[in-house]
Amino acid sequence: PLQQLLGQKVRVTLACRQGHQLLAGRVGMAGRDFLELKVGRRLILIPYRSLCSIRRKVGGKRPAPQEHRQALLNIDPSLRRRLILRFGEVVSADGALMNLFFGLPLRLKMKDFVGRGVVVATVRTGTVPVLHGVLEAVGEEALQLNAARRTERVSFDDICFVRI
Repeated sequence: PLQQLLGQKVRVTLACRQGHQLLAGRVGMAGRDFLELKVGRRLILIPYRSLCSIRRKVGGKRPAPQEHRQALLNIDPSLRRRLILRFGEVVSADGALMNLFFGLPLRLKMKDFVGRGVVVATVRTGTVPVLHGVLEAVGEEALQLNAARRTERVSFDDICFVRI
């Protein structure tokens, strides 16, 4: 269902610790457990559990209903051959293909941003609501940030959104 919003301008309401937040941007990816929103030159990665509502903005270009499902119809013959002969190897090496076939989880998407500055808004009380830092590592259950010369660990369950 969210794949149908790819490329569309949307307004998203999030339930974060600071209350409801409204973000507007263009949907870049709908992963297995997160939505990627492009806001200007920034990316916002939003776990589905933080979403309250998504509304398509009026006036945005609406793609053909099945456009996203037909992405592989006109692929290069060599890619088609590699997919047939070495499916696992080819798909696992390409995040877009992995998302198309299986749905890319947030933890794998975050590995693309190791070494970059990020802002992480959290939902858990008793912690800093927003962390600014450099993403150092991505584990199975948490992110590791270098924030203000300290290493901070943020569980994926505690993330409201990540801005890159």
